[in-house]
Formats: sequence, C-alpha cells, structure tokens
Amino acid sequence: MLGLSTDGLLFGGYGFSMTGLTGGPVGDDGGWQVIVSGVFPLTQGVYVDVLDTATGIRRACTDGTPGTRELLRSTTGGTLTIYVPAMPVGGPYDLVGVSEDGIFTSTLTAALSYIHRSFTTRLYSLRSAWPPPRAVGPYSIDGED
Repeated sequence: MLGLSTDGLLFGGYGFSMTGLTGGPVGDDGGWQVIVSGVFPLTQGVYVDVLDTATGIRRACTDGTPGTRELLRSTTGGTLTIYVPAMPVGGPYDLVGVSEDGIFTSTLTAALSYIHRSFTTRLYSLRSAWPPPRAVGPYSIDGED
C-alpha cells in the first residue's frame, strides 16, 4: 500500500482501520473483553483507547494483563482482542486506535456503552444475610418432604 505519512512523504507500508466490535455494553468496573474487527497490521501493533469526547477522559485498553498502556497485536489481521478499562457509567464512548509508529489513526465513533455493575455485589450481600435453605449436616431419604 502506498500512502502519505503525516510529514507528507510518500511511503510503502501498511494501514489499519477499525470497522466494528463485538462485546458491548461493558461493565463500569473494566476488564471486559471486546473483539474489534477491521484491518490490522501484522508487522506492528496498535494502541487503543476509550475516549469520552464530552469530558476528555481517555483510558488505555490492554491485552488482558493489568498495568499500563499496552501495545496490542492482531494475530489474524482481521480482529483485535482488547480488554477495556474502567470508565464512568454512560456513553457511548469512542474507540481510538493509533499505529505503533503514530502514522495511522482510526476511530470507532460511539462504539461502547458502560453499564453499572455493582448490583452483583448487592445481590450477594443480601443473600448472605438470609439463612441457608436447609441446616448443614448429613441427610437421609426420610428427611425429604
């Protein structure tokens, strides 16, 4: 592929684009897997961020390893598996990708929505307050009513 770099020079290289995703909405606690479809270079990685255009909040996606910003690599050239960061409830948020060398960018506008996930914590804390349905210990068939 021939193209112009950001400094106006002609080069023969690669490009990438993000065209869709599978796996939303995601929880506000982060760590949810999302598969992004598109065209991804096999020779270089990309950085992907979740961007809230209204507030300017921008957080990096990872490859599933907790820590700092990750360089993500596609093994197929057609999909990229990412794990989204924690974000405030709401959206839709943009997914912004930048090639490893910074030449190419791609944006999926209004791609992700975040939902509140603390209901699971409240549900299990409520269940722990109830007594167990049966007393603990061995049972015989006679005890079944």
